Amino acid sequence: MRRLTNAPLAGKLPAGTRRAASALAGVIFMLSASVAIAGQEPPYIYSSDGLAPGQTMTSWLICGPFPNSDVQDTPTGEWVHDARCVGLYTDFLVGAGGESSIAPQAGLKVPAPDGQLHGWTSITAAHDQVFLGDYMSPTINQIAYAACWIDRDQPEDILMGLGSSDGIRIWVNGTETFRVHEGRPLALDDNYFRLPLVAGRNQVLVKIENGDGRWGFALRPVDNVSAVKALIPRLKDVLRFDYQKNETGYTVTFGDPTIVGNLENLSEAKVAIETSSGEQAGMLTVSLGRPFFIPYSDYEDESYQLSGEVLWPYRGKVTTSGLLYRGDLRSEVVEMLQGTQPELIPSRASDAYTSLLGTTRRADRLNRLNGESQAYAWLKDGLTQALQGAVGLQNSNDPYGRLFPKPRNVGTSSNEMVQVTGDWTLSIADSIFDDELDDSLVSTWTAYTDAQTGTVIGQVYVLALETDFLATPTLELRSDDTEYKEPAESIRERVPTNPEGYAIQITGNRIVVAGRTARGAGYGMDTLLQLLAQSTTLPTATIIDEPVYPTRAMVIPLEGFDNEFRAAIDEAAKLRQNTVFLPSSLYPDLEDTEIQPILKEAYAYCRARFVEPIPLVETFGDKTLAATIDPNFLEGLSVRELPVEVDDLRRVHLPYDRILMNESTMPQLRTAKGYNVLRLDRDFVFESVSPPIIQLKGKAPVQTGETLLLTADVVDLSIASNGASCPSDTGVWLLTEKIIQGIYTHLAPVGIHLGQTGVGYLNRDSRCLAREMPNALLLADAVQKSHDIVKNIDEKATLYMWGDQFSPFQRAQSLDAIQAAEYLPKDIIVLDWWFKGATAFDRWRVEQGLRYFDQFGLKTLGVVRDDPLNIQQFATMNIHFSQRFKGIVHQNEGTGNDGRYLAAEAGWQGSTSLGTPLTD
Repeated sequence: MRRLTNAPLAGKLPAGTRRAASALAGVIFMLSASVAIAGQEPPYIYSSDGLAPGQTMTSWLICGPFPNSDVQDTPTGEWVHDARCVGLYTDFLVGAGGESSIAPQAGLKVPAPDGQLHGWTSITAAHDQVFLGDYMSPTINQIAYAACWIDRDQPEDILMGLGSSDGIRIWVNGTETFRVHEGRPLALDDNYFRLPLVAGRNQVLVKIENGDGRWGFALRPVDNVSAVKALIPRLKDVLRFDYQKNETGYTVTFGDPTIVGNLENLSEAKVAIETSSGEQAGMLTVSLGRPFFIPYSDYEDESYQLSGEVLWPYRGKVTTSGLLYRGDLRSEVVEMLQGTQPELIPSRASDAYTSLLGTTRRADRLNRLNGESQAYAWLKDGLTQALQGAVGLQNSNDPYGRLFPKPRNVGTSSNEMVQVTGDWTLSIADSIFDDELDDSLVSTWTAYTDAQTGTVIGQVYVLALETDFLATPTLELRSDDTEYKEPAESIRERVPTNPEGYAIQITGNRIVVAGRTARGAGYGMDTLLQLLAQSTTLPTATIIDEPVYPTRAMVIPLEGFDNEFRAAIDEAAKLRQNTVFLPSSLYPDLEDTEIQPILKEAYAYCRARFVEPIPLVETFGDKTLAATIDPNFLEGLSVRELPVEVDDLRRVHLPYDRILMNESTMPQLRTAKGYNVLRLDRDFVFESVSPPIIQLKGKAPVQTGETLLLTADVVDLSIASNGASCPSDTGVWLLTEKIIQGIYTHLAPVGIHLGQTGVGYLNRDSRCLAREMPNALLLADAVQKSHDIVKNIDEKATLYMWGDQFSPFQRAQSLDAIQAAEYLPKDIIVLDWWFKGATAFDRWRVEQGLRYFDQFGLKTLGVVRDDPLNIQQFATMNIHFSQRFKGIVHQNEGTGNDGRYLAAEAGWQGSTSLGTPLTD
């Protein structure tokens, strides 16, 4: 993600100045640490030699939560990931000295805005990341503080690796040292910065905000060499250009200052400045992550292309590009969108243009371009081209120009016009189409041509070359007794070999629509009906057309066979989507006499319109099919000796959504003092498991206010939309097999999509840990189980699955599961997506993700939503991955679903109205 306000504050001062300032502040704060117990330092006080590179600081005093919403206006110029997230700039510690002067102590109470008092509590995380939801609740739109102390024998700047979810601020001895504000998942070493420590005791105060999802942070010393090597996979993100404009020029940085700005032994970089025509206007030598100035007086053009090059240790030459722009590209794009648009003659092509405008407005509003000038420039160029195309539609009388998607080859002759009105008879060879669709076509044809009963003026033949009816030159046709005779130049030779291709010949009294298959013939008929919807007077023509991608799909929920579902499938067919992925909560109930007909009718409706239905089933994870049936399927976090407090009613309220109790795991309580183990039923019972509330029995040796230690598997659905992890081996897979068997028995799909939603907690619950497998093997093992179940039922079945958890450019790295892709069965088709942005880095990430799967011989589909530049890039993936990139899937987004036309255009044409995307 792009970070606009992430400059490390201490990095703006020379090292000596920073140390002097820190030393002065250190005198004030050296006595602020909590009192040690009986001569032993608490774990949140780190000794001079107690931290080694790579060792995460897991012991802290924490305080909170405080509200991260509706507190005050966001400061001008600050970019936040959500308009409500203003708590990062609100000092909640004013009542106890303020953020720059607080002296945290265990038990010290801090008043919150709602009047509650929050105490500083000592915690030690069980993992290398401190997840604040393990210790406080609520977690959505909240702020928390954490404090620790570091003893040093002499002054030193320590290189630190930092990860946070979401934004974070850090003070050292009362001076703010680092700030980053963005919405992001928690991952180790997202940033690197210098921690300026003085001789003696140093106080470190951390403030962490959260929008939604998992909440926490990770802080650890790192060595410079390891940091430099760790950045290699994401250099395209790290080595990007950012600039700010003022009255005299641009202040530019090459490389993220919060990542490379504090690393040592990096080579200086070369930055070439080129005009829009490609002429070199300047060459600079700069330091990575350090600002440099480009004056307007030396560079007077409106825009310049920047090309950066650096020799990265252990990697070699790395290049990247950026754009300087004198004006305001975002405003220019908004102005284009708000400007007067061409008044277009109604057609599917004009509908596509209108959809593009809505799509673009939505993507811009969601800030998916992240303020990057290059992305806005790409969008502006694309919109300019789309606008020119729309003006062409406005001023053209050619009905062939209004077809959508555009046919590959249209040969017309204006010398002879064909009047397709009156008694033009539609003749469809028997068994080409479904009867319902057959009748619909005849009805539509009659309405367009105003057909009357009488002498036949012209004949329209619809043929499918796969049928037996073309075995002889003369065919038995459905609508009347007119014979079809092959012309001298047979259309049979003009039909593309692609099974979805078609050819159309329009002559004086005869129109032939032919496809290799019924689907191809149907697409040809759709093209002809589009033409007649605009004009019944057509020039003679030959149209040859076929799609670029074999799979063109949408994801549409199936919860009932109603008019809404029918309309969605009708539109998918109209846009020539040949596949629909159907997630549904109804699949486990296929034996139900009411549910089964609903699903069968829905699947038949899809197939009758040449849209192949693919069931989408999640094999494990929260809110999946099995999770609704098998309570053991919902896995949780394994907490070890979590401190919990007994209230005045001798109850313990746990900060989780539910607790798990089954044969594999049983909650355990013990006292913090004396190590007395409390037994379920004898000493305590669960008054409720969701939310979990423990009621202590009268004889339990526990006092009100006492701290107990809990060991259990728990579930916290507030930390992620899918809060489960490892599948329970036997029961869950038997259940999954039963569901899949029912789907194949009653619906007979040609393939199935099996997802693994909720894999974020691999190896963090007791059952996964008991299997003693690394995350990559756990994930691959789950996929292999799914694969074997499907292939045992139907060895010819096509198996699809989500790819984000296997891609190192998406979730695999944070899951520690990068190697999982190596173990995947090679006949799986991976749905790989990146619809979260359209910047230069996002484009690079899309291609690298597909290249990653390609190297393992895995076929892929690209999943898009509504980002126009993202769809535009996927449209051209056949150029780079012609053997294994098989098509584009549009994820239906309900009322905001504007990108479907653009995605359909990309899938059929291999391009979009925005033109061909530039590569970084």
